[in-house]
Amino acid sequence: MKHLHLLKGLPMVAILLLTACEQEQTALTIDAIAGKATIKGRVIYKSGETQTGNYVGEVWNLATGQTVYAYLSNADLTGDPGAPGETAYEAVVDANGDYNLEVPATAAGVGVRLEFSSFEGSYQQAAGINTTTGALTYKTLSGYYQTGSMVLTVKNSLEYIRDCSTYVFTARPVLEETTTTDEYVKVSGLLTFSAESRNVDSTMVTIVKRPAVGQKILVGFGTSWYSAMSYAFTAGEDNLAIFEVYLPMTSNDLSTNLTLRPVSFEGTYLDYIWASGKYSTSKTLKGKYEWDGFNGTQSVILEKGFTTYLGTALNYTFQAYPDYAQ
Repeated sequence: MKHLHLLKGLPMVAILLLTACEQEQTALTIDAIAGKATIKGRVIYKSGETQTGNYVGEVWNLATGQTVYAYLSNADLTGDPGAPGETAYEAVVDANGDYNLEVPATAAGVGVRLEFSSFEGSYQQAAGINTTTGALTYKTLSGYYQTGSMVLTVKNSLEYIRDCSTYVFTARPVLEETTTTDEYVKVSGLLTFSAESRNVDSTMVTIVKRPAVGQKILVGFGTSWYSAMSYAFTAGEDNLAIFEVYLPMTSNDLSTNLTLRPVSFEGTYLDYIWASGKYSTSKTLKGKYEWDGFNGTQSVILEKGFTTYLGTALNYTFQAYPDYAQ
């Protein structure tokens, strides 16, 4: 495990004015901290879909070889509110998918931000069902995996477990991709999730809808279910999360109803708190994002050779785990 002292968020002039003596003093102060805390966990990612009986199952892999970074506040470490920058520690995920970080800690607590390295990879997505054998057919997407950061406070002599299973796969566009095949029709729609947004002066919080990238949706067509994974797409100034599912067609066109069921996922939610006349503080909640129950059945006209676009997005809302605040 390695660590590095960083100065982040300072103007270049300020960085140049810091003397070598001051930087060495900060490093010596941090290195002299006797207290230690342990942060460890398992890192996994969903790499595709597979057939599980009559349903579409998930394939999960260990994120072996990826790097976990812990950024510690120098102000917390030294007890000096004016101490600039952060000290970074890192560990590599082992063959079992586990990482282990030992970092300096105090009795008062040290703020830590965990980040996980992004990486290139592929994703196996169910594209439809072979109408003769009943077996799933797949397409392999190329792209990259990335995930957000975690924030926690560590104290001396304590151990903290922070597993990560929130990697999101983003497919890279494929040039000249065929829209459909002779046996399938493509249906495309949008996934969103509700989040809080604070205005510039922190006097108002509104609920906005953001793209739910990397989430799975099940589509009921006839007596069968099909699945798709949403991916990031930019249209002008709009960032979207689009899913595409391929449905088998025996006729040239069909008017029918589709049943849509977005799959719940675990995540965090930034909750802004009203204090002293403003939404000046926030806390991170952990819980599940669940489909809000709207637009679950949509009437469509399917036609071979064309993509059917669903008119209304499906949205997730957040449900916090009881008594959880990070």
